[in-house]
Amino acid sequence: MAAEPPEPESLTQLRSAYLDKQADALKPVQQWYLEGLERLERALVQRGDVPGAAKVREERTTVEQPALVIVKAFWGTKEATTDITRRLQ
Repeated sequence: MAAEPPEPESLTQLRSAYLDKQADALKPVQQWYLEGLERLERALVQRGDVPGAAKVREERTTVEQPALVIVKAFWGTKEATTDITRRLQ
């Protein structure tokens, strides 16, 4: 079985630029959603709905790294997931 040829450097560069733009575009939306989840969690705690607040906290934890999951599913490489995680910080 022959080894796959390496991808062209131009593809690597284009993908990198795409991931940068994607991360930049998602930051405000992610921040908006996380702030909404925080408000909802506080409101649920104040009303005594601790189980509901716990579900909201789980959602917050999940949402904090959405791009990592997407990139991992799409490219499936440690390098790609590390790269997008660094971009989102």
